[in-house]
Amino acid sequence: QMYKLDLPVDEKEAAAIALRQKREQERHGRFFDAKQRSIGVDVNALDMQVEEKQRRQQEEQEWDKAHELEALRQAQLLEMLEKRHQEDIKALRKAELEFRAQHQQPHMRREYDLNDPDALKKSQPPRSNDDGSHLGPSSLQVFAGEDLLLEERQKQSQQQRRLWVQEQVRMKKAQQAQEDEEARLMEMYEQEASQRAHALCDQEQQGRLQRLHDTKEFNKKQAQERLQEREQQRVQEQQATIASMVATAKGPLLGEYKDASAVHKQYGVKILPDRFRGMQPEVREQFLKEQNEQILETARRRKEERMLVDDFEQQAATIAKRTVLAERQNENVRRQMLKQQADENARLAEEQKAQKQALRAAAMQQAEPAFFEQFNRSTR
Repeated sequence: QMYKLDLPVDEKEAAAIALRQKREQERHGRFFDAKQRSIGVDVNALDMQVEEKQRRQQEEQEWDKAHELEALRQAQLLEMLEKRHQEDIKALRKAELEFRAQHQQPHMRREYDLNDPDALKKSQPPRSNDDGSHLGPSSLQVFAGEDLLLEERQKQSQQQRRLWVQEQVRMKKAQQAQEDEEARLMEMYEQEASQRAHALCDQEQQGRLQRLHDTKEFNKKQAQERLQEREQQRVQEQQATIASMVATAKGPLLGEYKDASAVHKQYGVKILPDRFRGMQPEVREQFLKEQNEQILETARRRKEERMLVDDFEQQAATIAKRTVLAERQNENVRRQMLKQQADENARLAEEQKAQKQALRAAAMQQAEPAFFEQFNRSTR
């Protein structure tokens, strides 16, 4: 039977064991010390008591010092608050004296008019205007038909009429300035609209020219490509014809070679004649068949080219027609915009004319007789 001895060590348990061992060693040292055992005094405990007492005294000194600093700070704070309080009292008394000097003068009292030494100097005459409600008939100050404020009222009336005339002149000048400004803005708007219309026309013209130029370039490019294709096809056909003619001239059909087996094997002829005197029927049939296929292929290619040209011409005609329709539509839109602008200008001109006539009529309107009949209706 085997025992597993490599178990992990518990750190807490190991630390507790080490602490107990250390305490046991210290205890063993105290017990077996002859000096301590004979005298019976624990020197370490006494040293610790002395250190604790010194530490406590030092803490008490620091505490007392902190109390003294706090008391000094509180005293300074109280002194500062007392000084501020005295300053506030002084400022309040000063403000009170200033208020009394400004708002509580003797002549401001309610009963000052009873004790005013200059009361007679300040008194007003019995009657200074037409308001004699405080004067009775026995005062002999107010009589019917008197008008003391006639001159003042006439001055006020003249001043009022002068102000009216100035206001009318100012309004007329402002109206004239407003009309000038509106005319200037209208002219600027017309110029801007005209410039915008011309710019739009120029843009449309440039776009139309650009489209025509692009169409022309595209057609030229397509024509060049078709010419190149036709030239390339013609060269290929010519090369093929020349090659066919060379092959026919050098071939076994016209050469009459003695050993024609190598030539006839490529045509699939297994039985060779003694001498070659023409093509075999199968070869001739194959040749005719390929020739017909080439003719059909050439006809099909030409038909496709003709259809491609027709489609291209039809697309070009469609594009040209759409371009013309778009130009006509843009022209119609431009004409409608110009017509709307002309109608709007005419409407604004009519409104300005009506407004001017109304203002002119209001300015030249004269007072009716009923306005003058309300004055001088009595003898007084």
